[in-house]
Amino acid sequence: MKPDNSKNILITGVSSGIGEGLAREYLRQGATVWGLSRRCPAPELERQPQFFFRSLDLLCEPEIGPGLVSLLDGCPKLDTVVLNAG
Repeated sequence: MKPDNSKNILITGVSSGIGEGLAREYLRQGATVWGLSRRCPAPELERQPQFFFRSLDLLCEPEIGPGLVSLLDGCPKLDTVVLNAG
């Protein structure tokens, strides 16, 4: 993947596995990552200035809309969405 500083990426399931790996890679490329998962991600991920996180259980449907609105406040647009929560 080529670096692109203008990308805004939303990734679900960002606390481990593929979601965490994708978040790290996109951040390495200079993208801004908007992540959510039930559990908190690794502290080194949360320390990244271009990483924004919200704890959200996607099985709790009434919380999804408000949670996404809260997480994405200030995000002008999303370029990529990775629905990875398992």
